[in-house]
Amino acid sequence: MHCHALDLALERHRLTDMRLRTGSAVEETQVAADLYAEDAERQRQGVRRVRTWQTRGRVPHAVDATTVLREALLQSTGDDT
Repeated sequence: MHCHALDLALERHRLTDMRLRTGSAVEETQVAADLYAEDAERQRQGVRRVRTWQTRGRVPHAVDATTVLREALLQSTGDDT
């Protein structure tokens, strides 16, 4: 399952000059796939990567919200280790 809103937010950020400072569009695409993966470890990896981006500067609201929700879901299912 992949989120179209997350893709749109990432693309909008790429088109404006407010970069995520990730290094590449490939990394952004990978993180989106990780956040929506079935595997909890990949989801945690996506959350960690977005948290890293947040230390470097602003991220799109859709990316931030998706990360917060994913983190909450991982915690509620006990997969947040």
